[in-house]
Amino acid sequence: MEENCLKYRKVLKRYNSQMLLAAEKTFSASTVSNVTLKHIVCHAVSPVLFDYVYWMLCEARNKKIERLYFFARDGFILYKIALLIVKKLKLNVDCRYLYISRFASRIPLYHFSLETAFDFICEKKIFNSLRTVIQNITLDKNEFEYIRKLLNIEENRLDKELSRQELEELKKSFLKNESLKSYIYSLSEKAYESAVKYFAQEGLYDNVSFAFADVGWRGTLQVSLNRLLSKKIPAFYFGLYTDEFLKKSCNDLWAAYYFSPVKNFVRKLHFNNSLFECFCTAPDGMTSGYEFKNGKWIALFVSEGNVNCKKWFLQEQLNLIEAWTENYLSLGIPDNPSVKMDEKLLCALMFRPAKNEAELYGSYLFSDETNEENLIQLAPEYTEKDFKAVLLRLLHKSLKRKCVKSFWRYGSIARSKLDFLSKFVFRSYCYAVSVWTSIKQK
Repeated sequence: MEENCLKYRKVLKRYNSQMLLAAEKTFSASTVSNVTLKHIVCHAVSPVLFDYVYWMLCEARNKKIERLYFFARDGFILYKIALLIVKKLKLNVDCRYLYISRFASRIPLYHFSLETAFDFICEKKIFNSLRTVIQNITLDKNEFEYIRKLLNIEENRLDKELSRQELEELKKSFLKNESLKSYIYSLSEKAYESAVKYFAQEGLYDNVSFAFADVGWRGTLQVSLNRLLSKKIPAFYFGLYTDEFLKKSCNDLWAAYYFSPVKNFVRKLHFNNSLFECFCTAPDGMTSGYEFKNGKWIALFVSEGNVNCKKWFLQEQLNLIEAWTENYLSLGIPDNPSVKMDEKLLCALMFRPAKNEAELYGSYLFSDETNEENLIQLAPEYTEKDFKAVLLRLLHKSLKRKCVKSFWRYGSIARSKLDFLSKFVFRSYCYAVSVWTSIKQK
């Protein structure tokens, strides 16, 4: 375990010795029982997150941006880090936390264009079914049942996986269904009214210069908010895979720290956005909408809280990151952010994880579904059966056998009991898939 941490220490020692001091101090003072978590958070996660937030604050200051809105939930710890930096360095940037999600920003837009709405509703994901499609319209159980009956969908058909072609056919049928369109329109209008009132309360219509802060990936949330606000608001991202959506309404209104759509090809191959979200996420559930209560507008959540607070070490991770940030800031003015250093740290963890590191973060409960149901481990262990499925696919494309679903393939490989050669073939296959995916995104 000590040997695994050495790879991070070497990087910090070379690029930023003050960060190494902060790491050792935080590690020694922490009472967190999981040593692997302490090593990773103190020596890799915290330095990377700090660099991104510090870069963002410097960019905001240089561009005379007065206020930053950090998106829930992936912006939670970024917001906490920003508050500590602003306070210590006395920066004139007002940092705020905005309860928002892709779901909460899209529903209010549906009534503007139902055709565009159905593009989102029938959007291709890792797993698609009639249930997930309806949940892109509503998460309310009564409304869900109303739509199910309106569409004459039997309960035993709800969870059958849909192909891309079936999604397209479903979208066409929805566009012809006047009753469904009318119902979605009314739901959207209601959601729009509450959303704009919450935004007004949070100062999004104030006459000040502000920007959004998020982890990134596609920028769809920025596009949705700009449409809702009828403004063109810039955004800062850790990374962007594509600017396909941003080109339509937010062209040149963004800046990315770590990678962008047309640059940093190799960096993207060694990166895992799902794992990165595990570093940043909040203890809250996902925002589903807003309601007026006790004299103010508040967020509604899909669930009472993030299940990883109880079943993983989420709160311990958040506490470690804040403690590390305070310790680092106590050492004086921070060094300029080093993307090179961050790349080496992230590559060592994401692309070449040790078994104990993969066991820890691979057990994080993750879901890409709107309602956050069907949580699975981020990186479940690959087995001989999964390896054989890959071999069959390599031998002939038509021989499609499914592997266990993994959001972090290199983590699943590291957790497996496969021999060295099998792991090498598996990693090579995953790398080839990543290369092909990145080329297609260009």
